[in-house]
Amino acid sequence: MGWSGSPPIRGMSRYDGNHWASFTTANGLSSNSVYALLEDHEGYLWFGTDQGVNRYDREQFFSTLWPPGMKQGDIRAMAESTDGALWFGTESGASRYDGNLWQTYTRKEGLAHNTVYDI
Repeated sequence: MGWSGSPPIRGMSRYDGNHWASFTTANGLSSNSVYALLEDHEGYLWFGTDQGVNRYDREQFFSTLWPPGMKQGDIRAMAESTDGALWFGTESGASRYDGNLWQTYTRKEGLAHNTVYDI
């Protein structure tokens, strides 16, 4: 199975080896502009958009529009650290989510720049 997309697009597309399926705001995405995709160690898919973070459990989307502790900005990058925390690169810094708490790091905390395109 594979996922495809390139911003600005109309959601995401999934290919299961035989058929294509499209996923958009009509399916629960917070935005059709998806810039980053990550599969975590539990098998959840995370989508970074221009309107927040979305988690997909293979059945439905759960949207988080700018959770407390995350500054607004297109989510351009995502990664999972060895401790299971998720990192999100945005146009307003890097945010870390440990499953309970969101923390954002900016130039004020020592980043070279607030725009983070890769993690």
